[in-house]
Amino acid sequence: MIDPLKIHALADAELSKEDAEALAHEIAKCRRSTLELETIQGLKLIVNKHCQPVACDDTWCKCRKRLDEIDRAQRVEGFVGRYAWGLCGTFLLAIVVGGLATRNGSAGMVRSGEVPRMVSGLAPLALIRPHTIDEARKFVAEKLGRSPVSLPDQRISILEGAYGSSDGRRLVRLHLRDSGGDALLVVVPGAVGVEGTQPLGSGEYCCGRINGTNCLVWNSNGCMLMLLGDRSTEDLHTLAGEVAFR
Repeated sequence: MIDPLKIHALADAELSKEDAEALAHEIAKCRRSTLELETIQGLKLIVNKHCQPVACDDTWCKCRKRLDEIDRAQRVEGFVGRYAWGLCGTFLLAIVVGGLATRNGSAGMVRSGEVPRMVSGLAPLALIRPHTIDEARKFVAEKLGRSPVSLPDQRISILEGAYGSSDGRRLVRLHLRDSGGDALLVVVPGAVGVEGTQPLGSGEYCCGRINGTNCLVWNSNGCMLMLLGDRSTEDLHTLAGEVAFR
């Protein structure tokens, strides 16, 4: 398989025209590399559609600057071995989430500024494109080690599922589609809520807005479930009733 760093550079349009054409030709010969490129491009499309640029506070801006410096140093020094990308991604994620837990004073709360990172992807990351609802249920059950998400076969489709880790906790993301359009479901075992959200009705659910997108947060079976979509809170509440854990 072609080095993932080169594939990311191609997806981010960081290569010259000649280098990009040559790399695209190599990728076309490798099925795993082709799937990797399609995965990256798919995630970029989802993020561009559902997330606006993060309104960063000073601490987050400093963190991003530091991450950029590490990335540039990595490129200059040629630290692009087979396992370098995964190790670097895990290290950076540990810095961000570890700092988040320290600032919050509670590892169970998630800052709203961290939600775009959960939506856009985690490292290491396993991505699937389930063909059936049953495949999606098995994916969630396998990764979380608990009962699958309950999804009605006729009303909801799953375009893809992603799995990663956050501060040592497993995390699953599902891209849903129903008659109301697209939505993203993020399941975080061990988390209890998202800062800035407010109780909805009886308090079982909390609602809020993440970068201009409505979100609904609730807890079930030891997990925090977060549903985001370009639709009203009432529509998200209806959809949440369909995806609750059994």
